[in-house]
Amino acid sequence: MGGGGTPDGLIRVLLAESARDAIAAHVAEDTTVESGGVLVGEILAGAVRVVGAIPARQAAGAATSLTFTHEAWDEVNSVLEADWSDARMVGWYHSHPGFGIFLSDYDQFIQSNFFSEPWQVSRATRISP
Repeated sequence: MGGGGTPDGLIRVLLAESARDAIAAHVAEDTTVESGGVLVGEILAGAVRVVGAIPARQAAGAATSLTFTHEAWDEVNSVLEADWSDARMVGWYHSHPGFGIFLSDYDQFIQSNFFSEPWQVSRATRISP
């Protein structure tokens, strides 16, 4: 994406309503454990447009953690290839049932190791069980 972004060096995130609704529906399915998936979209000059979400249904969710398993990555990549061939993985999302919105140390590890491009974003979603 180059040196684009806002004057303060940040990248704008444009979240389509349909993507927001898909994330909300997924994380509301089970509010007793963390759930999540990947964000799909496109890279623009100075922004990332998120147009959809792929739930990682094979991820291992617990009350305070979410682990993207090998099976989860296989599932996400298969859906990305089949249903979103004109988009790319631009980040990830996950829920914090009953907690605030923040990135834990493990969330930061996931961001740094699996979504490390400057244009890859994270969305933490608070849900109330």
